[in-house]
Amino acid sequence: MLPGVEVALNDRDQVAGPMSCSCTPEYRSVREPSSGILVLELAYYFFAVVPPFACLVVLLILLLCPMALNAQRFFVTLAEITNAWSAAEVFAISIIASLLEISTFASFIVGHKCDLIKQILHDYFESAIEDNTDATCFTVRSSVESHAGFLVAGVLVNSFIVSMLLRFIHCCMNQ
Repeated sequence: MLPGVEVALNDRDQVAGPMSCSCTPEYRSVREPSSGILVLELAYYFFAVVPPFACLVVLLILLLCPMALNAQRFFVTLAEITNAWSAAEVFAISIIASLLEISTFASFIVGHKCDLIKQILHDYFESAIEDNTDATCFTVRSSVESHAGFLVAGVLVNSFIVSMLLRFIHCCMNQ
């Protein structure tokens, strides 16, 4: 959790897609939002949300609107640029990888800092600790829920559609 920020999930705890990652949590901060948080949010929208949709819009314009060859070349270049700047695949993979690795990462950060607490607990509460084998000083548990499949499927469908449409448009322009 970020220092000075509490995250409270809405009443309905649902994972929907890239937009929900920034809209679902309600942030209550003891300070004003820092410029670093705002920069991260802008980068997220600029790379993970806007380019995939912009690429699809540009491709639809290319397919539906008749235009001169120079205008077609401009829009194809624009579609390729927006596709290149799209980081939806990277976003989905990083979300899943971070959820799978957060426990190991947190354990690495904590390291041996819990050894003193473990020793004190063992000395004074030996019988309680032996009964509960899951007793630990610090742990982080995360899981990839079935809703993540929708995010991955959406990213794969978007990538497939964009690559097929770009290939089709390039073939049409070469004829």
